[in-house]
Amino acid sequence: MLKEELILKRINQKGYVEIKIEKWILEHVYIVETFLNRKLTKEVVHHDNFDKTFNNISNLTLFPNQTAHAKFHRQIRQFGITNPRISELKRLKELILIERNKNVR
Repeated sequence: MLKEELILKRINQKGYVEIKIEKWILEHVYIVETFLNRKLTKEVVHHDNFDKTFNNISNLTLFPNQTAHAKFHRQIRQFGITNPRISELKRLKELILIERNKNVR
């Protein structure tokens, strides 16, 4: 039987879940880094349903940088979530899976 570890969690002032693994880190960033098997650089993790506490990998999209993430949010404010935006999220998720498969080999 595997030993279960107690993971400390808290909600920070911005509403994001933090977990303690040696130090306090953002859970959604940790999940994406674990999924990709690498540390993030300038990339930004986005919550697809805008719920900062729902950190399932299926709800997280990785943007290449803050500029791309901010542009996405501006488009949402301007146009709402439209089919092209949903398509863009799906395309980004596919790119993440491709990258993950490269890192696994």
